[in-house]
Amino acid sequence: LQMWNGLFFQRKTLRELGLRVQLGHAYGRSCPTKRAAHVNFRVIHSNGIHHVAIDQSATFEVLNHFHLLNLQGKVTGYSFYRALEFQTDNSGLEPPPDRLETFMLIIREWRHIKMLKRSGRGFNPGGVNATTPGSLAIPCRACPIPNVNLPMGWENVPPERAWLYMLIVAMDANFRLRSRLRGTINKEPTLGLGWAYFVDNKPYSDFIKDYVDQEEIRTCVGFQALLNMLTKGSKGLRATGMAVVSCARHQLFRPLGMGDLQKGERQCNMDYLFTSSIAACGLRRVAISYDVGCQWFTKFWDRAKQLPAALVPPVSMIIRALVPKFHLQSHIEACQSAFSFNFFKGGARCDGEGVERNWDELNRQGPSTSEMLPCARWNTLDDCCGWVNWRKTMGLGNLLLKRLLVATTEAGKSRRDFTLFDSSLREENLAEVVEMESDLAAWMDDHSSRPDPYRLPKSNVTLQQVRLSMAEEEKARTEAGTGSTHDVTASAFLLLGMDIEGLQQTLRLETSGKQKQMLLQKTSTVEHRTILLKCIRRFREMQQLYMPGFDPKTRSHVDRSSSSPPHSVHVEDLKLYMPSDLSDTDRRKYCPNGLAAMEDRLRYAEATDSLENMHHQLRTRSFTNRFKIANVTGQIRNTRARETQHSIDDRVRTYELQYRRARAAILKLRGNGPWEDVLKVLDHSDVRALNERELTAQEKEDIRWVRERNGVVSEADDINAERVLATVASVGEGHRRPSWIWYTGNVHEDMNDPLTHAALRVEWAKAKARADRWEEEVILLDEEMRRVLEYCQWKEDWWIKQAPRREDVSARLAEGLRAYAEEQADLERRIRSSWTTKW
Repeated sequence: LQMWNGLFFQRKTLRELGLRVQLGHAYGRSCPTKRAAHVNFRVIHSNGIHHVAIDQSATFEVLNHFHLLNLQGKVTGYSFYRALEFQTDNSGLEPPPDRLETFMLIIREWRHIKMLKRSGRGFNPGGVNATTPGSLAIPCRACPIPNVNLPMGWENVPPERAWLYMLIVAMDANFRLRSRLRGTINKEPTLGLGWAYFVDNKPYSDFIKDYVDQEEIRTCVGFQALLNMLTKGSKGLRATGMAVVSCARHQLFRPLGMGDLQKGERQCNMDYLFTSSIAACGLRRVAISYDVGCQWFTKFWDRAKQLPAALVPPVSMIIRALVPKFHLQSHIEACQSAFSFNFFKGGARCDGEGVERNWDELNRQGPSTSEMLPCARWNTLDDCCGWVNWRKTMGLGNLLLKRLLVATTEAGKSRRDFTLFDSSLREENLAEVVEMESDLAAWMDDHSSRPDPYRLPKSNVTLQQVRLSMAEEEKARTEAGTGSTHDVTASAFLLLGMDIEGLQQTLRLETSGKQKQMLLQKTSTVEHRTILLKCIRRFREMQQLYMPGFDPKTRSHVDRSSSSPPHSVHVEDLKLYMPSDLSDTDRRKYCPNGLAAMEDRLRYAEATDSLENMHHQLRTRSFTNRFKIANVTGQIRNTRARETQHSIDDRVRTYELQYRRARAAILKLRGNGPWEDVLKVLDHSDVRALNERELTAQEKEDIRWVRERNGVVSEADDINAERVLATVASVGEGHRRPSWIWYTGNVHEDMNDPLTHAALRVEWAKAKARADRWEEEVILLDEEMRRVLEYCQWKEDWWIKQAPRREDVSARLAEGLRAYAEEQADLERRIRSSWTTKW
């Protein structure tokens, strides 16, 4: 406010102008019991901080304004209040008094009152103190809730349909939402602790204190190194993080499913929070998605006996632990089928990763909540979870419709594909299909003792086995008098050529980019070239026997004359002219006795062999990297560890190039065909372990800049070959896909008929699982839509029933209660009408 002082407009306060405010009274009427407020009383409003003579204070606009900015924009109370100060006086000459602490207390009360109001606590004759645990949380109306949105007799459905009324939840821990040691809990006022999403801290801490020495959950994968990295430096923290249970399909936080973690991710914490979140669900089946569920659930029922009596699940409840789809790819092979959503009846198309996506909403509150007192932090995060749940609730209309449109199409396609596949198998061998169905059903009932129907068999088409097989065939031909009379077999000739190609590639890698070599390096290069030249001469001698009439010198001269400009050729660049290097016409002319077919078999074995070796080296590299991060410190130990990593990288590069050579040869020999679906094109980006990702463009630039600053010249290929661990919390990790080298099976040769047969059974089982999960998705989405509409009807009736519950109130208050109940009932009515029309 400004007033003209004769020269310019000067700032004036409302108090200086004589305004006196009495809130809560009709216009023009004075309060008979008025009492003047403090002389320095300030009113915090959305347009600034004002000095006002006021008897009573209650401001709503600025509280509502900050509330929305904090929930949606994650604006902290400190930043918001400082902005109001600058809006009041941006020069700093007349700063208003600091009322930030008071403002934060008011905001905390505002959050609590809003949650009470929206849950209808004002209608309860018992008042606020009659609030039951978890009743302030917003439930997921698409999940099954007995006596609310489930049909009559749902408990008596046949076993094959019981999955339709199963609750699927997801659990995870977050070590970014820490809590620092600030004050004491006993001296801090509590507002509704345990009434929403966070569990009541007193019984929770009483239970946890008996397990102070319990170790963190063991895992079958490398998550422990990541966990140690996130939880190190926990000195001065009241909580190293927090854990949460949410609805897996719709990502809503579960009531009483949140709690602090005092020391990493321990079983006692996770057991308590999981059972607390499902204690009042009233269902018979529950599936829990947890990234280390394979280890956590092993002795869950034994540990459950130690839980508080109210949290012990009934023995009749069927609980099944699963692992989220993305995390499952990093588990050992024995876990992958038994804990997969893809092969779990009733899992539909749920991925179990929803709880990870929820952290994005809460992580941005972490910097401010970590400095709060414990109770204030719990109240703030409760309110934030309520905001997330309401936004997701209002998005159910579009979410379920979008999913249904996709699922309907995919269900039809996957079922048609499986029907064609299944029909062809039944025509060939009906008994075999019946046996596969029996084996699959037996495995579904008992994962531990039955063979896994979804695991691809290991390929035994190795180079050594093919070599043995060809030697036996050559022996048989010689004994029959139809084989070669030469001292060296044709397979040995081809294997020598393949070995020479490998030596040439190794020498090219050693000499590339080294124009100025030391004397010792030059000597080593000359020696290697001499050895290679002797091998090539031996190969030429054998080539005259097995490729009669072919003159490599003439062909080499023709090839060099066609290249421009001519240049000297080192021994590592000489072309051997294997059968795959010739045209189809020359191959028929110079490669008798099935020499090209023999190379085809060897090249196929070389390709599969190199993939298997690459798998091994990538796994080794992944474990080495994690071990180095977790255990190696100091310059000397880091240098030695890096040398080991470099040697592993060199092996990976060798097998990568070997695969490409073999595949290129097969492509020339066979041409395009179905084999390309198995032996795919191997890009450089495909060569990575399951828990590795490529560097981003910014990361590559940072590495290049650091190396240049240290005088290290790096080739582009060296930087592109760098890989980093893909952590769970990394942005965009939910969209990262594993390399095809980890999930593509191998086409087996004729010698592998048993493995081909087993692979066919696996493909049939996976095709059936795909069709079943998509059909379950359609059925479940239809049921979820029905549940949502049923819940809206139930909630509308519930609000109408609340209006007359308070009999000991004035007529004016009763009218206000009735109006609010009718307003909320009308909101539910409009939601139901809108979604009914949309669906």
